[in-house]
Amino acid sequence: MRVTIGPDTSMPVLEGGAPKLSSLYLLDVSLHSCYAPLTALKTLDLYMYRPGLALDLDDMRDVLTASPSLTTLKIASAVLGSVNGREDLPPISLPCLRFLEMSFDIDCCPDRLICIFVALSAPKLETLVIDQAPSPNIERIICAVNLLRTPRDYPNLHTLMFWDVDCTKWIGPTFIRVMPAVSDLTIVRSAEDTVLKVLLEKDTDPTAPLWPELRTLKVSVFDIDLLCDFVTHRIGAKNPIQSLTIVHDPDAPEIPKERIDWLRERLEIHEMFPTTK
Repeated sequence: MRVTIGPDTSMPVLEGGAPKLSSLYLLDVSLHSCYAPLTALKTLDLYMYRPGLALDLDDMRDVLTASPSLTTLKIASAVLGSVNGREDLPPISLPCLRFLEMSFDIDCCPDRLICIFVALSAPKLETLVIDQAPSPNIERIICAVNLLRTPRDYPNLHTLMFWDVDCTKWIGPTFIRVMPAVSDLTIVRSAEDTVLKVLLEKDTDPTAPLWPELRTLKVSVFDIDLLCDFVTHRIGAKNPIQSLTIVHDPDAPEIPKERIDWLRERLEIHEMFPTTK
C-alpha cells in the first residue's frame, strides 16, 4: 500500500484497520497519523520531505519492535526528529530483515538514523544500502561497525551498496572483515579509488583475504589503471572479479578503448545509463 498526504497533514490513514497489510510506503505521512497494523508487515518504506512530521527515536523503535516480520526496511533520516539529545537505544531485534536501505539528508537529523542502525540486530540481513551519506555520518556508521560489530552479526550480508557516500577516509580492513560474505559491491560516486586501494594494498594476508567472495563490482568515477591493477590482483589471488558494471557519470574521465578491451578479456562488463540509481 502506498500513501501520500497533501497539505492536510492531520488526516488519519487506515483507521478501519488492515490486519493482513504486508507492504506499506509512506511519503510525507507521519506514523502518528497512520493506524496501520504492523504485525504482518513485511515491507516498510518511509520517506519525508517535511521534518515537522518526524518521529522521535522511541516512536521509531516502537514501530520496528511491533514489526517482527519485516524483511525490507527503507528509511530516510528526515523521518526521525530530534529527541532532547538522546543518542542511544536499547537493541531492536528484526530477525527476518533481509534488506535495509538508509537515505541521509544532512539537514534532517542524520544522527538519529545512525542510532537506529546501531540498535538493529538483523542476523539474516542480506543487503545493506547507504545513500547520500556525508563524511561525518559515514564516519559514525563505519566506526560503529568497527567497534560494535563482529562477523557473527553479518553472516549473510552478500550485497553492500554505497551511492553518493563520502567514505574517502573511513573504509579499511576492519570494516571489510566485519562483513566477510560480501560478494556484490556497489561504490558509485563513493570514493571508488579509496576503496579499491584498500582492497589492493591492504590485502596482504593470504590466510585472511579481504572480501574473498567478491565477484560483482559496480563503480562510476575511478582511476582505470587502479581498477585494472585490482582486477589483476584478484586474479592472482584466485578470487577473480567476474562482473563489472560502469555507471556512467558526466564528470568521469573517458576510458581508453584498449583498457576496456583488456577488461573484457578478463570479466563481463556492463554499462548503466543514466547516472542515478
